[in-house]
Amino acid sequence: MDPKAPATQSEMKPADLEKEDWIPEEAYKVAHDFRNKCASNISKAMMNTLLTDLDKIWRAREKK
Repeated sequence: MDPKAPATQSEMKPADLEKEDWIPEEAYKVAHDFRNKCASNISKAMMNTLLTDLDKIWRAREKK
């Protein structure tokens, strides 16, 4: 296995998997404050999906 190649989920350690699912608390608070004020018809689950997707984009950008 190439040490520089990205690990697949099956090769990741539990701590690495947890990091993949983690949403920064500040981002969570800002997003849910926005949801409560402006977009109450959006579920918490959908907002968390948005945050997770944005986090993946930010992490990929930081790796460049």
